[in-house]
Amino acid sequence: MSIEEEILKGILSVIEKISNVPFQQKAWVENKVHPYAFFEESMHQLFDDYELSNVLDNYEAYGISKEQYKILNKFYEVLDRYSDEKMSWLQTVDPKEILADPRWHEIQKMAKEVLKAFNL
Repeated sequence: MSIEEEILKGILSVIEKISNVPFQQKAWVENKVHPYAFFEESMHQLFDDYELSNVLDNYEAYGISKEQYKILNKFYEVLDRYSDEKMSWLQTVDPKEILADPRWHEIQKMAKEVLKAFNL
């Protein structure tokens, strides 16, 4: 598997967790997955570890079709704005607040659309 395939696989794995309400409840609220399973870590993985913006800038190199790109890019833009609003350097995010937020519910739906575009 190429590095691009590994990165895309990682991105889609994080997006799957964003789409998965039971996972978020168990991981983010109940702390029953592992110590690093929380909202901020998911955002860090997508935006920093996997550099989603770089992947989108070079989507063809990652084997992403134009249609997949459109759906993934829309998801990225909405999630980036949302995470900017919710996260700050000295502030922790209340996972219960996130899970109750109608805007987060829309992001979860968009995550499912991304997964569907990638046949997952």
